[in-house]
Amino acid sequence: MSDILTPIGQLKCQISGVNSLNGSLSGVGSVPGTVSPKINRDKYYTGTYEVTPKADVTQVLPTADKTLTDDITIHKVPFYETHNEHGTTAYIAMEVN
Repeated sequence: MSDILTPIGQLKCQISGVNSLNGSLSGVGSVPGTVSPKINRDKYYTGTYEVTPKADVTQVLPTADKTLTDDITIHKVPFYETHNEHGTTAYIAMEVN
């Protein structure tokens, strides 16, 4: 723990781990500067960020314990209807060929 004397009083701070803090203290109570954490690039999610639901398969986006760089978009469930003299057929979450 470090004690830093400022014109407005004493500031106590601690920096631990592999991170760094650079900047300066001012008498108005701010700490301008940058915080630079070490980031493990292996922990970034590199899969798709868009998915359309399917009826016949479970879909998993392997995002557990990963850092995402964008929102995941889940598109609406596909819905199609076909009409003929016998009635209407609805297709939910299935592609119509």
